[in-house]
Amino acid sequence: MRKWVNAYSSFGNEGLLGSHSNKHYSFDFKLYVVEFYLTTDISYQELAITEGILTPTVITRWVSAFKAEGTKNSIESIKRIS
Repeated sequence: MRKWVNAYSSFGNEGLLGSHSNKHYSFDFKLYVVEFYLTTDISYQELAITEGILTPTVITRWVSAFKAEGTKNSIESIKRIS
C-alpha cells in the first residue's frame, strides 16, 4: 500500500498505472543509478522516485545484472536491459 501511495504522490495517476511500454534508458544513466544504489542506503522505491523511474523493479534488474555478471561483463548486461 505504501508503494502505491508513494507512486501516486510522485507521479500522479500515471504512477498507479505502471508502465505499459518499455522506456529505454541510456547506459550512462543505468550505470549511474546502479552505482548510486550500491554506494548509498537508498531503497529501490526512493531511488525510482528520485530519478523518475515508474517501477523500482527496473532498478532491481539493473543491480542484479551488475552483481551477477561481475565488473567486466556487467557493462554489456546492463546495456541489454531496458
